[in-house]
Amino acid sequence: MADGTTALEFSEDGTIWWEAQLPPKEKWDFLTYTKTNSLVLCRNDWVIQGYNTISPPKAVAYQPFDEELEEPPKPKPRFPPKIEWSAGLEFRAYNKEQIEEIEKMLKKGDYGKKERDIVEGLKKEVERYLDAQVGTKSQNYFAQNPDYARRFISLLSLTGVNDFSQSFAALIKGEKEPTTLAALIHSAGNHRFDPDGDILTALEFVCHSTIGRDNPPVLMNLCDATFEICCYMGHPSLFKYGKEILKHLTDAGFNSQIREYATQTLKKLSDEDENAI
Repeated sequence: MADGTTALEFSEDGTIWWEAQLPPKEKWDFLTYTKTNSLVLCRNDWVIQGYNTISPPKAVAYQPFDEELEEPPKPKPRFPPKIEWSAGLEFRAYNKEQIEEIEKMLKKGDYGKKERDIVEGLKKEVERYLDAQVGTKSQNYFAQNPDYARRFISLLSLTGVNDFSQSFAALIKGEKEPTTLAALIHSAGNHRFDPDGDILTALEFVCHSTIGRDNPPVLMNLCDATFEICCYMGHPSLFKYGKEILKHLTDAGFNSQIREYATQTLKKLSDEDENAI
């Protein structure tokens, strides 16, 4: 069920399985639901925007209560999990086991009613990440724990939802650690959805920053992400923008490895642009 602002999927007893906020009505012309449980919006800027609705939770076999137990088993905690404190620095929403559990569910696509809780938990952690980027490294839990930061970043592109385009853009602009920045850009390329060009704008920002210059992992991931976003979106203006970003990386100010990779990627993108016409 959907109106001009919200889409819902629910069971016969009224239990909500999935919910999403739609873009403003003036930005899209047509709405449809596919047999593969996807909600599709045809926007008036040539972009087709999709939402993966969730599947109902799988039936669980009945397990009789063991009267010998002192108390019934406790239900598993909901997402987002309880906040943990670490080293007097800054709280984190997930430990290693919880990240692995979410990662498995997202890859398998079997998360049912937990989708909303997972996405909301990730959004809150993005807010903490952005707040931490403003402070010093000694106060930044994500900077102090780069492995955790990279594992968390990888989750954002696995959700299959369109909520994180602006989050990727803001995180990329604020990241100061090259290895984590390379991971952010790689994950943004896997995400691919960038209807307003926010991620491409952030990638252009990195091209002109000191952190990106002569850093092959960062800039080669940037080339790949630019290619993936432009091809996935298929919009002429984004193709043009992407080619401008890649062309900048072919300038003499960058080392030969980066210039060569950018040239190869630019050629591939130009070929895709021609085939899309």
